[in-house]
Amino acid sequence: MKTQIKVHHKPVGKGERLTYSNMESRYGQNTLYFTKDGKPFEIIAGEMHYSRVPRYRWKENLLKMKECGLNAVSTYVLWNYHEEFKNEFDFEGDNDIAAFLATCKEVGMPCILRIGPFCHAEVIYGGMPERINKMENKRTDDPAYLNEVRDYWTRLYREVKPYLDGETVMGIQVENEYRKGTSHLHTLRDLLEEIGYKAPYFTMTAWSVKASLADPHFVAMFGTYPDAPWDKKIGPLEPNDRATIASTKIDVEIGADMNEEAESIDANEDADAFDEMPYASCEVGPGNQVTHHRRPVITPTDGYATGFGRFAAGLNWIGYYMFSGGRNQSHRVLQENKAVGAHNDYAMIDYDFQAPLSRWGVCREHGDRLRLMHLFIKEFDPDIPAKQAFFPKWKSKDPMDISFVKCAVRMGENGCGYFFAGTHEKGLQYETFKDYQVDLLMEDQTISLPAIDILPDSLFFYPFNITLGNTKFDYILAQPIVKEEKDGKTVCYFAECPGVAPACKVNGQILPLNFGVNTVEDVELHVIPAEKALNFHYINGKVYFLDGTVYAENGTVYCET
Repeated sequence: MKTQIKVHHKPVGKGERLTYSNMESRYGQNTLYFTKDGKPFEIIAGEMHYSRVPRYRWKENLLKMKECGLNAVSTYVLWNYHEEFKNEFDFEGDNDIAAFLATCKEVGMPCILRIGPFCHAEVIYGGMPERINKMENKRTDDPAYLNEVRDYWTRLYREVKPYLDGETVMGIQVENEYRKGTSHLHTLRDLLEEIGYKAPYFTMTAWSVKASLADPHFVAMFGTYPDAPWDKKIGPLEPNDRATIASTKIDVEIGADMNEEAESIDANEDADAFDEMPYASCEVGPGNQVTHHRRPVITPTDGYATGFGRFAAGLNWIGYYMFSGGRNQSHRVLQENKAVGAHNDYAMIDYDFQAPLSRWGVCREHGDRLRLMHLFIKEFDPDIPAKQAFFPKWKSKDPMDISFVKCAVRMGENGCGYFFAGTHEKGLQYETFKDYQVDLLMEDQTISLPAIDILPDSLFFYPFNITLGNTKFDYILAQPIVKEEKDGKTVCYFAECPGVAPACKVNGQILPLNFGVNTVEDVELHVIPAEKALNFHYINGKVYFLDGTVYAENGTVYCET
């Protein structure tokens, strides 16, 4: 089987219109990717709710997230956790947001505050106090509502002000799941700035695809999940390309339980409006919560596939929800439930979310798999955000059609790139694709990638036209993890692509690669079997193979088994 992918790089603009920030900082952006100190920077953020994790475990969890390759943490700031009754504020214990931000600063994990006022988060009243929920004109520019928000945010500002330094608080998300344009979001941002809040990035969720949500004042954040536990069905959902490598940024299912507040949602409507801004997410689900009526089981492949698929499609700010599971505080009812008019009944205590890090702090298999992808971004090719994504023309738009491989390439203008393949979709079973070959059609040449067999449930990528050390490789049939310079030699670590015999092509010669160390001219290639690669860690410039939940602090490596 042969697939063709047309490659035509779009010009990357400086992004002068994108006024995401209101301060000087190391962070920036252009129309394709985000930057740090002027260089391409892939933000890899994972959600952890400080108020849902015991305070004594905050640091440990952040270190575990960092070891999974994350470089930022996102958290909801839940209003009704902090002010159940008017002017009775609680910033103590597990609600001590200042202490949490101090821990983030200590660990070196910048934080994105998802500040509301409405958060949802499967919390009663969407995270707002009961008195606010009863207001007829909540979530509008009504002066009475805005006065309440101002009072709360002013008090919160006292807690977070020392950390609005352009580094500890990297971003502030205004509102959540808001589908009525951006006028109200501008009002809220103006209110935050009036109080004194500053951040390198102001963000918003962009669940629907109206052009008004391509607002240059907010990073438009997308999302997707491997299942939809809010759906009213009890049995398995019909497959809907939830894990697919695709050019569309929109998952029309996300937040569908809030649809009565929305105008019509169309995944094709005004989609081009988002092309002149970097592709970002805040809720790529490596897991799912369960509802009383619907309890999907998320496999490690399900949990890996959503982040892998969106990264393959050019996602340059990966935001996972949740990455670290937790629990609701139990001194009062805090979970979303139908008794108070919510759409769903959620577990009273548990908020594990089948996340890569469980509510008990255990790293699951999809956490291990995601770590390998994150290490590639950080340690093998930090310039990957500058490589644009290109896709084949699909044979059909039917989500049930498994007759073709969902694939893409991310490729720089110099011809160096990576081929991504995906044959996994929850509820479907692909067949093996024999001798699958891809031709990349460029303006001045055609690049033919090698014919390989792609097994069912495969999710992998490999490099082509890549120079390592002084050696130009036509391709390397293994998934890159880490590249380092050691004793004057380029040393690279690769994981086996399941079902694909490791090999490389150099100077027109195809060379098989063995598991272990392979020397190709001036490059040392370490190829690791797929299962063993799940135990691969790269800490302070050293390689470890550890079976367990790993984190490091002050030069000591910890492994919980």
